[in-house]
Amino acid sequence: MVHPNEAGYAVMKSLIQPAIKEALTVREFTVYPFFSNHMVLQQNENVEVWGTASEEQFIKVRGNWGEEVTTITDKDGKWNLTIKTPQAGGPFVISIASEIFPYKLKMSWWGKFG
Repeated sequence: MVHPNEAGYAVMKSLIQPAIKEALTVREFTVYPFFSNHMVLQQNENVEVWGTASEEQFIKVRGNWGEEVTTITDKDGKWNLTIKTPQAGGPFVISIASEIFPYKLKMSWWGKFG
């Protein structure tokens, strides 16, 4: 039991305050709104994907065609990475996840533009 004295306060400060600070700084995991269900992207290209999450969170982007890339968010919670798109076709699924939150883009298609 922690007593309300100087030693007890030191224990609470070292154990409880960091946990509270961490809980309050968890940001909602976001993917830039450009990336949405039913989108169409250029085939055979390196496509940049970005968003925000908590600081120093592991982020994974995986395509159901076998491509997978990872990164860690920066001190501001920003993340950015590039994934290679496959040949034209679909539907494809892109799974984007932080250590806490999953996110899926369903029925994305690749094609040739221009």
